[in-house]
Amino acid sequence: MKKPLNILFLTLITLQVFIPAKVYSGQAVESVWDGPYLFIDNNKLKAILIRNGFVKKTEVTSENFSLLSKRYDLRFSYNDIWKKYHTEEPENHSYTAEGSIAIMADLHGEFDNYISILKRTGIIDRDLNWSFDNGHLVILGDIFDRGPMVTEILWHLFGLEMQALASGGKVHILLGNHEYMILTGDSKFINNKYRHVEQITGKSYSDFFASNSALGNWLRKMPVVVKINNMLFTHAGISTELVRGKIDLDQMNRIFRDMLTVSPAEDSDITFGTMINRQVGDMLSYRGYFTDELFCESKLDSILAFYGVNRIIVGHTTLSEVKSMYNNKLIGIDAGLMNYHSGEILLYKNGAFYGVLYNGQRKKILDSDPD
Repeated sequence: MKKPLNILFLTLITLQVFIPAKVYSGQAVESVWDGPYLFIDNNKLKAILIRNGFVKKTEVTSENFSLLSKRYDLRFSYNDIWKKYHTEEPENHSYTAEGSIAIMADLHGEFDNYISILKRTGIIDRDLNWSFDNGHLVILGDIFDRGPMVTEILWHLFGLEMQALASGGKVHILLGNHEYMILTGDSKFINNKYRHVEQITGKSYSDFFASNSALGNWLRKMPVVVKINNMLFTHAGISTELVRGKIDLDQMNRIFRDMLTVSPAEDSDITFGTMINRQVGDMLSYRGYFTDELFCESKLDSILAFYGVNRIIVGHTTLSEVKSMYNNKLIGIDAGLMNYHSGEILLYKNGAFYGVLYNGQRKKILDSDPD
């Protein structure tokens, strides 16, 4: 009698850890792999892992983290997670770069192309570690949605950020409209893989990026605009309305930070209900540089003058290639990686700008900065 009871006990224990695959849209999801998703719960680190259509929930400790790290190729330590979780967002988003600057936009879960371009540009080595010395890598938002490997990109950047700092460089991750959507519960553009993940786990996709998750907490501290040397970087664009409202960069970043981190019960003025907040909110979806027939170089000049820069670099609006406009004062870099194109990266090196293709081929876009 004891043997059947032992078998039943082991079966029940297994069922507490693994939840079998369900069906989504008529297809079995046994092959789905995703994660890890890490959460801080009662001062403990807990993980949700999806393997072959099953979900495993486990506590992560300093002793077993190495197994998790090897399985998912994580490039940081157990202590790094806790340190990042408790690190405050920097107040200043203006930087000086002495080395090269590389800029990517709209990755949309296309991990393989993202890695290929970083390798070919010399930003990471063959083992996917930072090799860009004191250079700066700028990601102009929209890591989320459409593609099937969002989690892999996020964890790679999570580790790369620390590797860059150790080498005297910097990784800047800016929020795009798709980050804002996911962090506020809008997941209508996620890949079908993540619909499967929702079905398997019984959780909404946005739940994996809640404020008590390692990735969700990290992303909520990211800016929407940064200034590096004499250049401005943002996901979609800055309109002349923001200049007329005299809204500075710190104010833009603070509005988004409060929207994503402050509870409405704590502060009743954190919605996009005010005119200023609505204008700032629109900047993640702005396309005026490319679609507004009334937009002109003099309007761009007023934006650049107000923020004390000579160029703005944006993604969001898909172009056939990296493109310089308005006498090289604006560069659009969303070259359609999300549309099954190989994409491009913009490289600023020794005063010149290059578009770098996935195969490493470079094309000069601009010889030097204006005086």
